[in-house]
Amino acid sequence: RHRKPKREGQSPRSKIKNLEMASLMEECKNTERHLRFRGIIERKDEDIFETLTTKLTDYLEGEVTDIQKSTDLIYRVNSPIATKRNLPRDVVIQFNTRRLRDMILIKSYRDEFKIGDNKVIILKEIPRKILRKRKEYKEIVDFLGKNIRYRWEFPE
Repeated sequence: RHRKPKREGQSPRSKIKNLEMASLMEECKNTERHLRFRGIIERKDEDIFETLTTKLTDYLEGEVTDIQKSTDLIYRVNSPIATKRNLPRDVVIQFNTRRLRDMILIKSYRDEFKIGDNKVIILKEIPRKILRKRKEYKEIVDFLGKNIRYRWEFPE
């Protein structure tokens, strides 16, 4: 009679789960310096880098003198939903430091950010995998509503 040898270490399922978690953590680390701006009107020959950095400098009221040097990358995100609903595409900014991102986020909680007459919504960039996981908890979040304060644990 043959016995199966005991496997040392992890099962294949737990290895896959650990790899997925490591991948998710890496993706979160890559987006921790990003902000998403929703509601910036698109213009035909726009220089989104120049426009947004000058508006952010005015918005921070001298707290940061040179946002252009503190910004790595600014780009518009193609979204089928925005195209379908005829909305402007979101703009993502990648900063050099998390500190500047946090300053802008904190200020956005107190004061609204406007470009012209348009209110611009400032959001943290959260990876899609995490957003999909959070969708499972939509009923609970709706139940909590605005009356009960809660905080998402990482990564869900």
